Amino acid sequence: ACMTAFYRDVDLRDFDGALHHIELALAASHFDSVQRCHIWQEAAWASAALRRNASQARVWLERARKVGKVRYEESVRAEIARSEGNYIEAAVYFAATRAEFVREKLGTGIAHLAIEWYTAAEDECPAAIST
Repeated sequence: ACMTAFYRDVDLRDFDGALHHIELALAASHFDSVQRCHIWQEAAWASAALRRNASQARVWLERARKVGKVRYEESVRAEIARSEGNYIEAAVYFAATRAEFVREKLGTGIAHLAIEWYTAAEDECPAAIST
């Protein structure tokens, strides 16, 4: 339920709510290793994308890697790069993530939200570079 609320909040651009729900998911202890990997990956993404805390994001990403296969790791790497002002690197990762989602033909609402997010973020990178 926490992760569903997290995605809903991101979709609604309620980032405080999203952070609250990811924190609730992180505090829960009943998840198996696959679920923990997923939650920690999303915590890494949220740390970079919403808090702009690259070092914290790296810690969550490393924890996720230790318990399972991290899918779409480029999405986290993109947000880490963007949070550090590395817009060229971020744009490359955003494009790779978006292309992977499109290639896999992911048709869920969450996938559509992610594609929109990565497209907008990728488009912002050249503007940030030129300022």
